[in-house]
Amino acid sequence: KAEFERAGLPTTVLDDFDVGLLEWYYSFLGQENAAGGFFSAGDAHRILERHFFEALVFARESLRSYTRLTSHNVSRETRILDAGSGPGLPGFLFYTHRSEPAVTLLDSSRRRLGLLESRLKAAELRHSVLQFCYERLEEHIGVYDLVIMRALIPFPACLELICQLQKPGGMVSLSMGAPPLETPAMRDYLTALGYVSRETIQPPELEFLGQRSFKILMKASAPRKPYPRNWKRIKESIQEWTES
Repeated sequence: KAEFERAGLPTTVLDDFDVGLLEWYYSFLGQENAAGGFFSAGDAHRILERHFFEALVFARESLRSYTRLTSHNVSRETRILDAGSGPGLPGFLFYTHRSEPAVTLLDSSRRRLGLLESRLKAAELRHSVLQFCYERLEEHIGVYDLVIMRALIPFPACLELICQLQKPGGMVSLSMGAPPLETPAMRDYLTALGYVSRETIQPPELEFLGQRSFKILMKASAPRKPYPRNWKRIKESIQEWTES
């Protein structure tokens, strides 16, 4: 809390989380940043407000939306996937939530996420279920109630990578910059993947960072054929959405 107060950040965002685990993780990010290359040189002195605080607000709002939209309380039975976790951001913050959800941190590389796994084992911290998975997202097998993504690949193509990982009733929460403008073509694409947009959250606490938004979608049905397609076609789709 002292770090938040010195930075002029609201401490109320900490209320739903295990502060001891948050302190440990914040120290980890600072201590291992040089070895893991977590953040750019220009951002290294702004880890708290530019990355940690933003991800913490994202975790709080995502879990509140999950409870509200699914009518299910977050618990140890709630399965969460952090797709493209990097150094565990934001997924580790979901892991520190007092409701103790079961979190999987997934990344295709061990370079950054492996540092967190090693340090966590050495610290012998105990909280809830936390799994580390090193593979490409499109090759991952599992079923998740909530999938979270932060700066993985552009919306809406990112959803094609995860549509096979959720059943109807599941939720996706995306941490983004400016809210995306949904065109009729985009809505058709979302429908084909089995998703429906539910809300876009723009937390006032993050206004000092510029445009920040969290997009919430619900899984309404199984994806239609031929989705999900192979990675080559998804990459082409990213280019198409970027140019449209």
